[in-house]
Amino acid sequence: MTTMKLKFKFLPLLLAGAILTALLSTGCSDNKTPNFPVTAGGITLESEPATVASLSPSLSEIIYGIGAESKLVGRSENDGFNGPVRLLPSVGTSLQPNIEKLLELKPNVLFSPVALSEENTQKLNEAGIQVAVLPVPSTIEALRKRISDVGLILKGNNKGPKLVAEYLTKFDNELNYVKTKLAGVERKTGVFVLGSDGSVVTGDTLLGEIMETAGLDNVAKDHTGYQISAEELAQADPQVIITTNPPGIEKLSLIGKIKNLPALERADVYELDYQYADRYSAEITYALYAIAYALYPEAMSAPDEPESGSTSSAFVPAISAPELLTASRAAESSAESAVSDTASAVSGSSQVALSGQSASAVSSASSKK
Repeated sequence: MTTMKLKFKFLPLLLAGAILTALLSTGCSDNKTPNFPVTAGGITLESEPATVASLSPSLSEIIYGIGAESKLVGRSENDGFNGPVRLLPSVGTSLQPNIEKLLELKPNVLFSPVALSEENTQKLNEAGIQVAVLPVPSTIEALRKRISDVGLILKGNNKGPKLVAEYLTKFDNELNYVKTKLAGVERKTGVFVLGSDGSVVTGDTLLGEIMETAGLDNVAKDHTGYQISAEELAQADPQVIITTNPPGIEKLSLIGKIKNLPALERADVYELDYQYADRYSAEITYALYAIAYALYPEAMSAPDEPESGSTSSAFVPAISAPELLTASRAAESSAESAVSDTASAVSGSSQVALSGQSASAVSSASSKK
């Protein structure tokens, strides 16, 4: 009888232990969803990938940004945002993936901004390599979604969002800082020329939204597909012209729809290194800060006001001047050169360029980087 009572006494404990074991084995509880499976980028993963490869510099940059670089075993041929990634073997580009190298490396996941050919996708899938397609974002919200999907694929439902939140907090702080600094400025109008064919940044692009955030009203914001007619552009008469290199400031006078713009004659022209304009990660803020400091140096370099109810300064991101952004003025007709720790306004044609992690405004349309 005593033995029977003991068995019944410990039965609840045995049942509780069995339930706990079952919960742990399935990886879930009342307060936590399973870390895997996850679905993103057109694929479903049943477990955390041990290794990944990337066909996009921006996707590689996001992988580094959320702290998952140890998983990256192959990079895009065009990767070059930092030293360490260049040490990894190249797996080609999204247009010309190196299938042989990918089959050799056998990453669990391959990140690409566009879908690969059906034949290449099948070859990779048969080797156990899933292709996650995360398109180039056209808005800041789409960029956030892209970053979130990378985190989800790499770290799952529970760990992924935490890493992404840290990465996006810095990004959002940098965006908000510029918005705050430029809140009272008299906004300028401008056009951003991307190619010698006259293609421009339009309203359906991420860079278009970055222009607006940097205090520049894009005269092509109501257009799509990187096109605006010469007539409409002339009628809009932008105050400022920004371009990348290529085509570069020197080539603007050869572009039909640009060469007769008054802004070109006034020399209100700026040049931004292409690698910073073509950045579809949170580091697009380099372009944001370069434009903002070049066009509104006084507002951006003004002392930061204390936050409401506080005696301390408002949030100042690490990317702000003078830490990363510098300005220089170098007129071609003079050997005079002055360098300051803010992006100063310059007379004549100016060039905005980021060298390493600095932005500069350089006088003279014919000046070279």
